Amino acid sequence: MKKSLALPVVAIALTGLLAGCAGGGGSDPSSSGGSAELLTGTTPATTAVDEISWGYNAQLPTLDPAQSISRNAGQVIANLCDSLLTTEADFTVTDNLASLQYEDDTTLLLTLKEATFWDGSPVTADDAVYSLQRTMDPAQASEWAPYFANVTSIAARDDSTLVIELSEPDAVFERALGTLAGAVMQREFSEAAGAELGSLQGTLMCSGPFTYDSSTASSITLAKNESYWNEDRQPLTDKLTINYLVDGATASAALTAGDVQGMYAFPADATDTLSTSSAGSIYLGQSTSQFSFIVGNLDGNPLEDVRLRQALSLGMDRAAVASKVFGQSGTAATSMYGSAITSQLGGESEAAVFSPGADLEAAQALVDEVVEEKGEQRPIVISYTTGVGPEVGQMVLYLQQVAEKLGLAVELNDQPPPVWIEGIMAAQTNPSFDLTFGYGGPVIADPVAVLIDFQPGAISNYTGYDNAVVNESIATGRSTSDDAERTAAALAAQKQLAEDLPRIPVANVANLLFMGKDITGAPASSAANGFPWGAVVGGR
Repeated sequence: MKKSLALPVVAIALTGLLAGCAGGGGSDPSSSGGSAELLTGTTPATTAVDEISWGYNAQLPTLDPAQSISRNAGQVIANLCDSLLTTEADFTVTDNLASLQYEDDTTLLLTLKEATFWDGSPVTADDAVYSLQRTMDPAQASEWAPYFANVTSIAARDDSTLVIELSEPDAVFERALGTLAGAVMQREFSEAAGAELGSLQGTLMCSGPFTYDSSTASSITLAKNESYWNEDRQPLTDKLTINYLVDGATASAALTAGDVQGMYAFPADATDTLSTSSAGSIYLGQSTSQFSFIVGNLDGNPLEDVRLRQALSLGMDRAAVASKVFGQSGTAATSMYGSAITSQLGGESEAAVFSPGADLEAAQALVDEVVEEKGEQRPIVISYTTGVGPEVGQMVLYLQQVAEKLGLAVELNDQPPPVWIEGIMAAQTNPSFDLTFGYGGPVIADPVAVLIDFQPGAISNYTGYDNAVVNESIATGRSTSDDAERTAAALAAQKQLAEDLPRIPVANVANLLFMGKDITGAPASSAANGFPWGAVVGGR
């Protein structure tokens, strides 16, 4: 198991965050502290380059667009597979493979452009039908599937026209088509590939700006699609090699030496080194991402009592720990939504439901109530992995320290990444942990994209959470395009969620981007997780 050598030092530093937090009342939830202005883009590239070497902070799990949410695999796959629409760096949705019109409120008409797959064959409406139906098929267990909840039919009117019928108006579905939920693969190739479809050996046929070239245990290499159909987004590099850099020290060394020229979401422990490096610059981008603690199976779980969930939430100094662990990229999560979404709801102050500071007095009172009624509680077991970055271990240690301050025990279960991932996948039907973590956010910058995780049957709804207020807010958020109605629904839902706490948000995390001094053009925002960023990166 990979151990973080930084953890003992951080444990000492985080202990200091608890000092001075024992007073009552906490901090004003509307005051979350200052933060750097977050970007959506960077200076456009002006020149072509022969090759770009990039970093990716995980082991790529798949090339299947239907599974592209896992470990932000879309960050790679979006360079290979085009979607019907596209989400730009500022999170607006525009035409891509197709142009969109509405015949009426529940009928979407998508007219395909003259695009071709890598093998030169045309992209047809039948290919799009196959791809969308596959993604919404329960057998695929795609995390994109909830966005298709209101889809009643997908059909080809002719070779270039796709018709999608909805059971009711759905303002979010259109945005989903601008992600890899709307990716199109060739039907003939995909059906012939069978279970091998999306393998890391390049078993797919798409129409994107890059084609698959080769793959090793430590990297994947993409080659420029010389016949790319989109004249407005021709790649500026002939070769894009994406290296798997999970460890912060390895990432720092590769980026500062110039061996790797850029990287999104580099490990947080590399920030100090990279921020002073002459090799390039760090960019902080708008993001939907949060670090949260997610409650598991409530049966026999001490956290079945909502008062203990509330106590842990009240006991955390979100502003202090976010700054300590994530540096400039971290701010207190005072909302259930990441910063790119709260900006749509009137800003952090309007959307705040959590205090950035701790209220240990109120937290202790809740714990005392539970102990008086039920007796001492068994340890809360948190399953996690430091294999995705030492910041996970740091946050878990802080939670343990907060719990101990309140008289609660937290047992740490640090697992190798494959073991933890296997447990999370199994948890979709049979969660076995008390608590785990979430570190990310939806590609779609919309409140509903967050709320659907709390629907009955949602893949990550481990507690079986089912609340009428939240369900109604989801329905309203999907069915209306009225901004005031959607905002009111989003705020009503998060007020309820802040009371029930099936998930405890702690930190908003900006999208981290490092680019070497000789290249530019990459989107700075987390929209890059579903955008063909490789096509717009080039020389200065």
